[in-house]
Amino acid sequence: MALSKLSRSLLRRSLPRNAMTGLWTAYHGEPGHPLEEACRTWKLSSSQVQAFFHSADAYEDRPYQRFYQMGCSISGHLQAEGRNWRFAINGGGVATWQEGGTTRHFGCSAKKCESLLLLPTDGMGPE
Repeated sequence: MALSKLSRSLLRRSLPRNAMTGLWTAYHGEPGHPLEEACRTWKLSSSQVQAFFHSADAYEDRPYQRFYQMGCSISGHLQAEGRNWRFAINGGGVATWQEGGTTRHFGCSAKKCESLLLLPTDGMGPE
């Protein structure tokens, strides 16, 4: 279940410009799979990561049923709400922020995210 529009608004306000550091891409699949090469060339800049989270919806739990799961992710660190978070964006559009024992879940099905992902969602999950 998606969180309220208020949560999205709070997310937009809490993520300052240039708050991203240490971006890296990781492949988690079988060696030699065609996705491996796509993953290796998939890059997001700090401003693209910020655009992803500004367009994403926050979820109370993992929104995996609504998005494709890819064996590729882009990770890094960001500062928001006075905390240092480790984030990961999956090539299919799900993402997390983690800090201490707290995990926040996100998913982006917005048109703005399509060009940022390896395999954007097509609304495959039940509504």
